[in-house]
Amino acid sequence: MNRLARRTTSRQVSFVFKLAYTTQRHTYSFNKHTTIVNFIECIKHQAYNDFNIDTMYQIEIVEAGHFYNINGRDPEQASPLRPSYNTSLKDKYENINYNITFYIRVVNTSRHDTNILNINNIELENEEANIADVPIAQIAS
Repeated sequence: MNRLARRTTSRQVSFVFKLAYTTQRHTYSFNKHTTIVNFIECIKHQAYNDFNIDTMYQIEIVEAGHFYNINGRDPEQASPLRPSYNTSLKDKYENINYNITFYIRVVNTSRHDTNILNINNIELENEEANIADVPIAQIAS
């Protein structure tokens, strides 16, 4: 069985989304034929409410696990997922043999450049628990 994500039906896949630099996470399910563009838009819409993000900020979706990327050492700093109308979740992730997790990255768009916010003011439910230290395959809702 493909370990891409927990499957709720043969037509759906579920992914874990973690708010970058926090321990907050949610799991969302999608039809595997959802395009990447629709996937990104659905996540953005839901994440503002579920993660209590002010709408004055922009959200970027980042595939987890890209350490030492072009933007730095942190996987949260990796390039955001690129929108595509021609690629579905099935096309992009079906043949991956590990669990896929994503970061919800909040960026400040009040200036011309896009600066990633360091979210230190969010009260964590359990300060000792650090989801970033848990292997991606073990993260579940």
